[in-house]
Amino acid sequence: MEDKSKKQSVTKSKSTAGYSVRLKNCPISERKVRLVADMIRGVDGLRALEILKYSNKFASTYIRKLLMSAIANCEGKLSGSENLYIEQIYVDKGPMLKRTRPAPRGRAFRIRKRTSHINLILNNRFYEKIVNNK
Repeated sequence: MEDKSKKQSVTKSKSTAGYSVRLKNCPISERKVRLVADMIRGVDGLRALEILKYSNKFASTYIRKLLMSAIANCEGKLSGSENLYIEQIYVDKGPMLKRTRPAPRGRAFRIRKRTSHINLILNNRFYEKIVNNK
């Protein structure tokens, strides 16, 4: 039987604000992922890919895959990838896996394996200017 907590899922939806993508149950703590998310918030999509490629944080691999998937899926819908930028990126706390580790005198210490949910919203700068001018 497969463990549900180990599964990762990507949810995509097109909202009025832009194109949102979500990665659930990422096996890194939300504190570590937020460090990488702060680096690319508000940056152009292709520039963010470059930043993530050369970042030495492990969380950047998960965010980079999520961003590449989002750009590929919304290229036709939001007219080109050169105008896309990261409107919002936020990280929520996911479920915690609890394990035990043997300790002296017959006791056990708790190991908390933290997970996170990464939410990313892309938008088109050109489209946003047209909507704001109306």
